[in-house]
Amino acid sequence: MPRVNPAEISTVAQTSAFGATPLGTSRAPPSQAPAAGAASLVIDKKPSAAELAAAKDTRRKARHIKPFKLLDVPTTTTPEDAARQMKETFSRLADFGDEPTHGGVTSDRMKVIVGLAIHFPDTCRQMLLDHVMQDVRASMELILAWLFEEYSVSEGYFDRKEAISGFGKRYDQCLTMLLTSFRQKLEPEDRSFTKVLLDAPCVTQGALEIVRSYCEDDEYMDLGISTLSELVSRRPAATEAYLYTLLDLTTHHYQKLRDMAIEVTKKLFCSEILASEVVKFACKTLAQLNNDHPMGDMEGDTEVAGSTWTEETISLCLQLFMSLLPLHHSLLHDLAQVYVDVSTAIKKVIHKRVEKPIREIGIESEELLKLLEECPPGAESLITRLLHTLTLDARPTPELVDRARSLYKRRVADIRVLIPVVIGLEKSEILEYLPLLIKQQPAVMREVVNRLLGCSQSGKISAVLKSPLTATEVLVALHAIEDTDEMMKNVMKAISYCFEKENIFTQETIALVLQQLVERQPLPTLFMRTVIQSLSIYPRMITFSMSILERLVKKQAWLQPKVWQGFVKCCSMTKPQSLVVLLQLPRQQLDSAFQISNDLQDALVDFVKSLPPKQRNGISKQTLKFIESVAKSKEDGGSAASTSSAKETSSPATPKKSKRRTSAEHGEKAKSKADKSDERRGNSTETPTAVKVKTEK
Repeated sequence: MPRVNPAEISTVAQTSAFGATPLGTSRAPPSQAPAAGAASLVIDKKPSAAELAAAKDTRRKARHIKPFKLLDVPTTTTPEDAARQMKETFSRLADFGDEPTHGGVTSDRMKVIVGLAIHFPDTCRQMLLDHVMQDVRASMELILAWLFEEYSVSEGYFDRKEAISGFGKRYDQCLTMLLTSFRQKLEPEDRSFTKVLLDAPCVTQGALEIVRSYCEDDEYMDLGISTLSELVSRRPAATEAYLYTLLDLTTHHYQKLRDMAIEVTKKLFCSEILASEVVKFACKTLAQLNNDHPMGDMEGDTEVAGSTWTEETISLCLQLFMSLLPLHHSLLHDLAQVYVDVSTAIKKVIHKRVEKPIREIGIESEELLKLLEECPPGAESLITRLLHTLTLDARPTPELVDRARSLYKRRVADIRVLIPVVIGLEKSEILEYLPLLIKQQPAVMREVVNRLLGCSQSGKISAVLKSPLTATEVLVALHAIEDTDEMMKNVMKAISYCFEKENIFTQETIALVLQQLVERQPLPTLFMRTVIQSLSIYPRMITFSMSILERLVKKQAWLQPKVWQGFVKCCSMTKPQSLVVLLQLPRQQLDSAFQISNDLQDALVDFVKSLPPKQRNGISKQTLKFIESVAKSKEDGGSAASTSSAKETSSPATPKKSKRRTSAEHGEKAKSKADKSDERRGNSTETPTAVKVKTEK
């Protein structure tokens, strides 16, 4: 500080203490102003010691500054002014930006902002929320600082409970408010929602409900499901709560959400710790099928009172369980236990839903073999369904065949258990069980025939599914089944189904079958029915059928009434070719044929009359005499015969007779178009007389 002349100090002091003019001086008027060069200050006398002491004391007092005290200010502030000032203060802090980054100023500023929001929630909380929502990603550090501060206070980590009350729910309110605002401000692809939940000190139940609401929203569904998955994986402290929230969505009424939740659950199933919880939940959900009515959460938004099981509600209980079957094969045992006690309607849905997972499990599963050994009583139809699905396009393994055979012989008296593995049985076993296999419902019977013929699901023959029996052996075995009224109906249906498969049962195959059957003694009951059926499908077999009829004459087919009826009917259908065969019958059997089929009598009489004398000599005398007597009686009848013929024409039997003739004409026409090469191969057994008659015609 520069030194000051004492005289000047005295003069300044006097000027400061007593006014603009120093003590003991007088200001000259303007007219009396001193001349140029005169002294600017005239001192009349020197200050006294008292005056100097007073000036010094005054100067000392002037330099002393009294400290400022806010409480000494007599002004008062209204609540409105206080709130306004608080908002202005918060705004200045919040809008200051990140410019002061040195020395921890930014961290301190965040602490002040968060502290204001916590201590003055009514004024600053919404302002802080609006501030962070302007740029969530840039404000992520501030958001997490806010959440941690709220959580610390709510948990009592700081001694602030005496000054601030009601912090118990403040953290949950703060977190849910932030998450709800994210939904309004952020795009569905923004992962800030997930980051806050992963980094927050605690995820409350309210926050989990918001995550669930995200999952139930089509727009935010992917974000909600992925967030739940990460919470389960990356927050082990509360994994159970997050996992059960996810598992609950696997039974949601909305199909899209249910499918996504199940896919995420299957990925989490790889963890051994999580797998046990998932299995428990799936089994618990499956067990609900044993209830009389579906549970409330199985019905979505519908009322539970008076509700019944529908395919949709049954599927809600089954979908997660069926999705886990390929990952955990031992669940097959749980399914079998529940299956025993459920209703028939639920069993049908289980049959439908189990097809896909059992194909993924495969035919060589050890748990499947174990289930066959330990099949619960009442679960046989489920076992059959599983085996049926597995063996549609795959050959049963020897182990599977052994288990199924053992199950049938020792514990289960249901032959349907053997149907899926029938091609794995021995030929003798198939022939033994064939009557029982054919005795099933039409759909089951068709499945048996398909498997015995080695047909795949598409209906084509598969080398993998090759049966121990050939197609010829199958059809022969069907004719060999015991003759009972009940069984004959099932056998006829099976034979008719075989004839529908023209790619397997060709004309050559049918001819081979008929050749084997005609050699049997006694003849199969349905033999002639098969002959007639083969003619309706393959008209060119008429020549071959004549050889069969001649063979039947030699075997005395009239000794078996049902075969004889079919013989006569076949002759009626195939005339005039069959007339030669009729001439080989004894007189008594020929008379019986005329009684069964009236149209044969007239046709045979006319046929014999048209024969030259030389060809008549080839007919036995008794037969020829009988035919002549029939012809004579017909001529003697005269007008009576005409009247009788007219009655027959007007009777209901006339259309039937006309139809038979049409069938014969059709057979003759088909025969005329047949290749002559068939005769060269030995299919023709016509006598020279028949050949001549055909030529003349």
